[in-house]
Amino acid sequence: MFGLFLSKNQKRVKKWQKEHRHILDLVHEVNSAYLDADTVKLKKALSRLERVTVAHLMDEDVALYHLMKDEKRIDKETEAMVVEFIQSFKKTKQGLIAFLDHAVKGKLPLDDHFFATFKETMRVVLKRIDFEEKNLYEKLKRS
Repeated sequence: MFGLFLSKNQKRVKKWQKEHRHILDLVHEVNSAYLDADTVKLKKALSRLERVTVAHLMDEDVALYHLMKDEKRIDKETEAMVVEFIQSFKKTKQGLIAFLDHAVKGKLPLDDHFFATFKETMRVVLKRIDFEEKNLYEKLKRS
């Protein structure tokens, strides 16, 4: 019922938070498959993780771009936060997409080195998700 009265930004943030939970679930699925040495399950989980993550990042980029163009829907403080978010996450995002792409296409052996890199990459991404939700998303919900 309350979903009918949410602003466009509130609906967008709710969708993105749901996608974050899905990404987190897929990270756990990759982790579990690796620990079980189930390469078939691991490859499938990595593929789903790549697909969901790239779609989420693209949706976020497009929505934030449009938000920045609509001066009536964003105040200066939120605009500054969006700009900082985009700039500070750019390299991490590019690295994440490249890493997942290489893993899914089989260019990375799914060995201990892969798993160590995966864990570190996901640690950075999960830390970033937490930051987004506690800062940018909270600000967007109020604007």
